[in-house]
Amino acid sequence: MMTLRLSTQPVTMIAETTPFPPKLRPIAWVGGAMDPTTRLLKRFVQPEQRYFRWTEYRALARWLDQHRDQPALLIAHSYGASTATAVIAAGHPVAELITIDPVSWRKPDGNAVRRYCPKWCNYQAADNRINFANLVAIAGGNWRQWPAAFAHQHVAIAADHADIVAKVLRSMRKA
Repeated sequence: MMTLRLSTQPVTMIAETTPFPPKLRPIAWVGGAMDPTTRLLKRFVQPEQRYFRWTEYRALARWLDQHRDQPALLIAHSYGASTATAVIAAGHPVAELITIDPVSWRKPDGNAVRRYCPKWCNYQAADNRINFANLVAIAGGNWRQWPAAFAHQHVAIAADHADIVAKVLRSMRKA
């Protein structure tokens, strides 16, 4: 295990969780509903990595099946995290999953996600101020503590629904 510092709180991470490893590891990203406009997640995607919109369920399932025997990493935010977990729960395995403040009114079978994903780290935005980003998450069906019962790691971060993406990914890049 390694410890990362996000603001003033120490956060313990799974040692192998690094979204920016050598090019040999397949990495895919799934952006939230507003990501085509805000690029909160997409701006972190490297040229050799794959990006999916949250609506691309079938394409993501095919990608996961193609990388079934590799240490693939899937990073997803908001509605994209909901799509990612639904695809995994449907039987499309991934070696590692990082979800960042998942949102949707439907939740997948948490035990199935855990069955098809040996490493799932969820980051929850713990800033409850009333602002546009948090209102979007609330209206969309913010999962809040729900992943804590199923994810291998559940970490609350002092950030709103938009700011959490950069806070988590920049901290991981520095580790």
